Amino acid sequence: MADLLPITLDDMISEVRRECQKRREVYGRATSAGVMNRRTADRRIDVMDAVLSYLEGQRDGRGKVD
Repeated sequence: MADLLPITLDDMISEVRRECQKRREVYGRATSAGVMNRRTADRRIDVMDAVLSYLEGQRDGRGKVD
């Protein structure tokens, strides 16, 4: 069922920020356990950090990836 309120840019930023933190936690455990390669984990975290930076730039009027 669709929410009555639209999804805002701030909503997206909050979700991506949570995802960044969760990836650090989960991927940290996975690399320690040898289930995930550290380089792969770092790359995936970096990509999500870039998404967060982009969205924050859109909100703040920068309009491009740093």
